[in-house]
Amino acid sequence: MNTRNYLLTAICSLRRSARCILLAATIALLPVSIRAQAARDDSVMTPIRTLFQAMQAGDTVVARAQFAPFAHIIPIRVSPVPAALTVDQFVAFVGTLARDAWREQVREYTVTSSPPIAAAWFDYEVRRADGTAQCGRQSVQLAQTSGRWTIVSMAFTARPSCDAR
Repeated sequence: MNTRNYLLTAICSLRRSARCILLAATIALLPVSIRAQAARDDSVMTPIRTLFQAMQAGDTVVARAQFAPFAHIIPIRVSPVPAALTVDQFVAFVGTLARDAWREQVREYTVTSSPPIAAAWFDYEVRRADGTAQCGRQSVQLAQTSGRWTIVSMAFTARPSCDAR
């Protein structure tokens, strides 16, 4: 007998009441709810992961497809004042990357979604082919249109050392 079934049996053997039945149903459905939330989070993260794969491949077509046409990319710096990049400017940067010259990975992340909008907040790490690294945090806002999430805004910090947080 698995742990969940054992708990349900133990709870319900103590008391056969409406409260027991409700509690048992809640415990039984909890994994379904957790899986549904994980699937939603994964679908929100898909364009972000796809963008990072496109950057690694230097693929401007796939990179551009992850953004809404009006999206902006905002590097956050103390000085000079942050200036937003257009999708065209960002895609031009992606086009300068040699294959496997830029490996960006998502670390711990949090997703909040209420379709048709969502936000992802995460730590990232970039490893470049020359051995240098860059880490930071990103805040990405997404919109869902025609059943597909696209990036509408991406703000990020960057630090040259991945050891300091």
